[in-house]
Amino acid sequence: MPSSVLSDPVSVVIPAYNYAHFLPEAIASVLAQTGAELEVIIVDDGSTDDTPAVCAHQADPRVRTVQQANAGLSAARNAGLREARFPVCRLSRRRRSVGAGISRRGVAGISPSRPPSSPRSARPAHG
Repeated sequence: MPSSVLSDPVSVVIPAYNYAHFLPEAIASVLAQTGAELEVIIVDDGSTDDTPAVCAHQADPRVRTVQQANAGLSAARNAGLREARFPVCRLSRRRRSVGAGISRRGVAGISPSRPPSSPRSARPAHG
């Protein structure tokens, strides 16, 4: 797979719930990017498969793992954003090849100190 060229530092957040089968390929895809400093933050959202073991075996210093009790995709993404070192984050959206096509244009531009707000999250619960 060809790598993309990055110019600005990028934090890539990979929410992972029972993601052990896909995680090595997703990490390799991100680490194949060139041209900028980057970090990969894997948020293990209470996985019951081998995801914690896969995370524990990551030797690359650019890869960090955050573990939390299962709280759902949004909570996992927000946990990753809080851990991000760089002001620009990329939130993975696919099961595989997370890093494919990461570019300045494709980066979300989210400040790690303030997770994105969603109009849905601001609505009161019904019932």
